[in-house]
Amino acid sequence: MKLSLLAIAAENHVIPEKIFDGVCSYWAEVTAEKTVIIPSVSCEKWEGIFSSACVLRVGEGSEEGTDALPMADALKKAEGKEEVFVCGDIHFVEQYWERFDCIYLSRVHCDMEGECCFPLPDRKNWYEKSRILNWTDAHCFSNIIYQRESLGLSVSVVLSTCNQSAWLEKTLWGYEAQTSRDFELIIADDGSRKDTYEMIEAIRPHLSYPVKHVWHEDKGFRKCDILNKAILASGTDYLLFSDGDCIPRNDFVAVHLKKRQKGRFLSGGYHKLPEAVSKAITKEDIFSGKCFDISWLKALGMRDSFKNNKLTSFGFKAWLLNTITTTRPTWNGHNASGWLTDILAANGFDERMQYGGQDREFGERLENSGIRGKQIRYSAICVHLEHPRAYKTADSIQKNLSIRKYTRRKNIKRTPYGIVKNVQ
Repeated sequence: MKLSLLAIAAENHVIPEKIFDGVCSYWAEVTAEKTVIIPSVSCEKWEGIFSSACVLRVGEGSEEGTDALPMADALKKAEGKEEVFVCGDIHFVEQYWERFDCIYLSRVHCDMEGECCFPLPDRKNWYEKSRILNWTDAHCFSNIIYQRESLGLSVSVVLSTCNQSAWLEKTLWGYEAQTSRDFELIIADDGSRKDTYEMIEAIRPHLSYPVKHVWHEDKGFRKCDILNKAILASGTDYLLFSDGDCIPRNDFVAVHLKKRQKGRFLSGGYHKLPEAVSKAITKEDIFSGKCFDISWLKALGMRDSFKNNKLTSFGFKAWLLNTITTTRPTWNGHNASGWLTDILAANGFDERMQYGGQDREFGERLENSGIRGKQIRYSAICVHLEHPRAYKTADSIQKNLSIRKYTRRKNIKRTPYGIVKNVQ
C-alpha cells in the first residue's frame, strides 16, 4: 500500500477562502476514487470535497465522535488499497511520518511574514518531484509533490527571473533544444506578475523536461532569497545556475555535465546581444541555432568584437582561449555550476545582498573553503537578451562591495544569512 500525505502550509497560518477552494479542487481530483483519511478535529472543513470510494475519520478520543477511529486502526482498515491519502493534521501525522511514500503539499503565499504551519520534509530523505504555482484572483499557492526516491536526473538547472516573461519563454525553448535532456529546470521567480505564470503554464505541455516554478511575493530585489528556495527544491546532487534572459546553446547542459569535477565549480560567461537583436530572435531561430550564428547576428546589427569568439569556439580553440584568458574563473550567476554538497556547506546565497556582485560573493565563500573555479567561458555558451535594470542602484552596489570585502578579509566560508538563518 502506498501512503500519501495531503497538507496545507501557510506562512501566517491563515488560508483565504478562495485559496482553500482551489486547494480542495486540486486534492479532489488527485484523490478521486481513492481512500482518504480525515482528522475528526477538522472534518467539517474537509467533508464533502472528496469524491473518494472510502473516507475514514480518525481521532484520538471519544469526544471526537463514535465514528472516529484511532489512526492506527484507520491505517489497518485501509490495508490492501493501492494508495491511501491522509489529510494532514500535524497532531496525529508526526508519529506516522516515516510511513509516508509521497507528500502533496499546497503552500499558500501570503503577504505577512511568518513560519509555515507544517514542517517540510528533510531534504536528505525527500526529493521534490514537481512544483506548480497557481493563481486564484489576487492570491496564489504552490502545489508541491515530494517523493522518497530520486528523480534519476543528473543536474538541476536553476533560472532566476522577474517580470521578463518574453525573455524567459525564449530561454525555455533554448533548454528544449538541448542535446542532453538529463535535467530538471527550476524557475527561481523573484515575484513576477501573473503573466509569467500564464506563459509557463502555456508552454509547459510542449516541454520534454520537468519544470518547477518556485515563486515568492514581490518585496523588492530578493534574488538571493529565491535562489535559496530553488536550491532546496532541487532533486539532484549537481546544480547549474543561469538567468531567464540567457538562451543556452544546444550543448550548454552537456558541457557542464562533461566538465564537472569534484572540488571545483564551473565558471562560464555570456555573449551579450543588443536589445533589437534580442527582440528579433524567434523560437525557430533558437531551434535552428541561428541565434548563435555570427553572420546571422551581424546581419541584424551585432558589432564586431573579440568576444564574438565565444560563438565560434569549439574543441582546441575553446580549450586554448579558456586557458589563456586573463579573466578569473568566478561564480557568475548567469553561467555557473557546482555540487549541492558544496553549495549547502556555504549555506547558499547571502540574503542581505542586493543587485551587483551577490553571485561573486557566493563564489568567494566557495573558494575560501577550497572549492576553486574552473574556466569554461569559451565552452558553455549562452546569449544574453538585453533589457533595462531598474533595480540597479549605487547604494546596492556599495553595500554588496562591503559584504564581499568582509568575506575575503575574514575568510568567510559559510554565511549566517543564507538557507539556514543562524544570526547571533
